[in-house]
Amino acid sequence: MKKAQMQGGETIAVMIIIVVLIIIGLVFGLGRTTEKIEKDANQIDFLNSIRIAIKVTNLQEIKCSRANSGGNTCIDKYKVLSLSELIKENNEAYVIYQGIFENTQIKINEIYPGTETYTIYDYNDSINKSRTATYVPILLWDPIKDTKQFGIMEVATYN
Repeated sequence: MKKAQMQGGETIAVMIIIVVLIIIGLVFGLGRTTEKIEKDANQIDFLNSIRIAIKVTNLQEIKCSRANSGGNTCIDKYKVLSLSELIKENNEAYVIYQGIFENTQIKINEIYPGTETYTIYDYNDSINKSRTATYVPILLWDPIKDTKQFGIMEVATYN
């Protein structure tokens, strides 16, 4: 009888060890899966920010109108000011551009020779307020003075 009781106790101990090992394996496995999901979410946010930055640089509303104005990254300073005012003052325009720009803040920072900052669009309805920014070097053209300044376009998407 004692031998049977010892074998039963050994069996229970082995079962407990196996269950503990399975639980440890699940905890580590789920932890790694959570890390991968967070990494994938960050990558998706970054790619979304790049997608919107490409949309903005290709907007006909702000691109330079001269043929020799500086290529794809040339942005007309006065068109930026006009678009910014239109989005702020006209609710219909705001809704239209909200569909294009989504949950972002778009700013143009003049770097050289000036230091002006122009906010084209700003909308944030995100709950957690995390932010992913993409920076695009641009050429900011002043058609009145016919001068060009270096600038950075900052497209910050809120997640």
